[in-house]
Amino acid sequence: MKKGSLTRKENVGVEFTVTDLHTDLVIHYQGILPDLFKEEGGAVVRPSG
Repeated sequence: MKKGSLTRKENVGVEFTVTDLHTDLVIHYQGILPDLFKEEGGAVVRPSG
């Protein structure tokens, strides 16, 4: 997650940005965040569907 990009939304929703240092992708997440979730942490991303 990109540093400073976490925004808490209504209920249990959050919005944050992931980056590969070339492209940023805004994520809208609904649910409880995992324990290991933190700023500047690594992530494995897969498309939905």
